[in-house]
Amino acid sequence: MPITKEERERRKQVRRRWQSLRRVRQLVQFLLLALFLYLVYKTTRDGGSPIPVNLFSRFDPLLALTSMLASRSVILNLAPAIITVLATLALGRIWCGWICPLGTVLDLFGPNVRRGIPERFRQVKYFLLFVVIAAALLASLPLMWLDPITIFVRPLAGTIYPAILQKTAPIQPSLELPSARLAQLPLKPLVHLVLALPLVIVLGLNLVAKRFWCRYLCPLGALVALLSKFSWLKRFVADSCPKCKQCVPECPMDTISEEDFSSDPGECLQCLNCFARCAVASLTFKGGWSPGFGYEYDPSRRQILASLATGVVGASLLKTGLLRSKNPYQLRPPGAREEEFLTRCVRCGRCIKVCPNNALHLALFEAGLESIWTPMLMPRIGYCDYSCNACGQVCPSGAIPPLSLEEKRKAVIGTAHVDVDRCIRCMFCRDMCPVEAIEVVEVKGKRGEFPKVTPERCIGCGFCEYVCPVEGEAAIRVYAPGALGYGGPPEDRRGPRE
Repeated sequence: MPITKEERERRKQVRRRWQSLRRVRQLVQFLLLALFLYLVYKTTRDGGSPIPVNLFSRFDPLLALTSMLASRSVILNLAPAIITVLATLALGRIWCGWICPLGTVLDLFGPNVRRGIPERFRQVKYFLLFVVIAAALLASLPLMWLDPITIFVRPLAGTIYPAILQKTAPIQPSLELPSARLAQLPLKPLVHLVLALPLVIVLGLNLVAKRFWCRYLCPLGALVALLSKFSWLKRFVADSCPKCKQCVPECPMDTISEEDFSSDPGECLQCLNCFARCAVASLTFKGGWSPGFGYEYDPSRRQILASLATGVVGASLLKTGLLRSKNPYQLRPPGAREEEFLTRCVRCGRCIKVCPNNALHLALFEAGLESIWTPMLMPRIGYCDYSCNACGQVCPSGAIPPLSLEEKRKAVIGTAHVDVDRCIRCMFCRDMCPVEAIEVVEVKGKRGEFPKVTPERCIGCGFCEYVCPVEGEAAIRVYAPGALGYGGPPEDRRGPRE
């Protein structure tokens, strides 16, 4: 049947509207990516951003779900994630197609479709999702480094930005120290390379297939996909479809069937690429609450139970004494207590970005397998500033409590101890201690006077270890609470030195 002029014009107008709306989506993507990068840049002690620097993490439903399950508490800071859930139930997987900054980067390069990857491989992301949830039920979050927001923030905060800072404004000690001491200040190349490795892998997989990470591996994508299967708005193919297959290569998720040109609502990103391509305007959206299951890669009950069991077994092993760290120098940010800290830390790295003295660093295996990529204070590289409480203010999950400056000054990080066999009696540590926790005493069997730490006053800020001019390991070191045989000093502390 010949197409009338009016029908042809109508189709052109519909296609132009979809093309315009697709450009709006792309504009929204780039604006949100720019906002994300701006907020990472503004994650500093001085701040200056009118918008919370952890905004994207607050809207992350996977981060909210796992943190609340692991901590057995409601974290109000993560309440905006409810908005993401409701928006997904209404509109589908728009988080991945419109909002996620990592997804925007993945849209910029790579082949659009690569055939040959089995559809069942999409099950991997569901497996990872339920493993993460099962581990969270056992108060363990070691796999939260797989969250796409943390994957993107971590190298920016822990590798790229510090590298730029090291080139443009090298960190300098507050005293004139020997060159051997200064040599310890630059970044640790191996650690920072490993921090960037997950992002490098995600970008590399995008060369195999467009949005490979989103299709097959992303646990947050899996959670949003499951919600999207119940979404009210779904893509619909009209009977007027000529089966030209022009829409198939346009789909970045490769979810359009070549038989009936329908798509899985859990895999559709609402990107509108196929709508803008369709020359006969046979694609539209329709409302309806019918679940979109029935695909070969949808998780079965047996697969869900297997992944949950894997998460439970893995988390149980991580919590055994065999895999726990016995590092006496395992220092956490101020206010953080080890057990509670591990039930909330999502490995995002914002705390190390905001630390003004380069004191916080993400650990590899120094704190044990369960603590991989959690922040540790390394006083030999930088000390915890007595007048700073920024790390607790930017932590999205409350793993580092948002202490006031007065509360932070009383928070015990650890306790310093002097090795008199290495001490050269310069007294730098005594002179620089902000809480007057170091006195001078005579030591039996030694000639002269030596500094001695009063444990009841020490807060473990690490300033003493930082300024110690002894080459190599400092003569005074800060030990984790309990490592010296007692649980730590009392809560009341003196104020700063006059």
